[in-house]
Amino acid sequence: MATVVIEAPPESHVEASSSAEGWMKVHAVLVPGRMALAAMAPSEMEKLFFVSSFSVADPMSPAPRKHGYQRDPMEPRMPGIARYFLDGDNQFLITPIIVSVRLDDEEDVEEFIELFNAGDIDGIHKRWHRGVVSVVDGQHRFLGLVKAHNDGRDFNPVVPVMLYFGLGYSEEANLFDIINSKQRKLRKALIEVSKG
Repeated sequence: MATVVIEAPPESHVEASSSAEGWMKVHAVLVPGRMALAAMAPSEMEKLFFVSSFSVADPMSPAPRKHGYQRDPMEPRMPGIARYFLDGDNQFLITPIIVSVRLDDEEDVEEFIELFNAGDIDGIHKRWHRGVVSVVDGQHRFLGLVKAHNDGRDFNPVVPVMLYFGLGYSEEANLFDIINSKQRKLRKALIEVSKG
């Protein structure tokens, strides 16, 4: 079993606030051409990510009106999520955002990783399209982190991002469905007992 150590960029100094500007990098290709682990900041995610939601046209959608497969974000949830990540050390408890990089050609994937590692979001959008990096799981976490960053605080933490390459639209929608419809909510009593 291999262990991957993600280190700060050479020019940065990790402090308690752990600002992530310049962390946009693929740190490990887990399965070549299919899966990689990256880190980003909310400021970078806001510019790069696309959410395939019902009220937004998705260039990959086969639907006649090109609508996406996810429900629209629930805006009232964003302030609570932002507060959670701003509180104490919760900025170090961010679970990975799962995204689909809508490319399947090996050379395109390599070019994407090069542009990604260079932090060239405009280059990525110019080369492909605005919806090339689609959030499959974590749209509310992503938007809550962006809200926390945009509220004017010095908040730009490192966010783990799982990149999947080569998923078709239906595979992407199916992954979203499996993650979001098959989970079962824990009973409150079980959660309280588990806390100790």
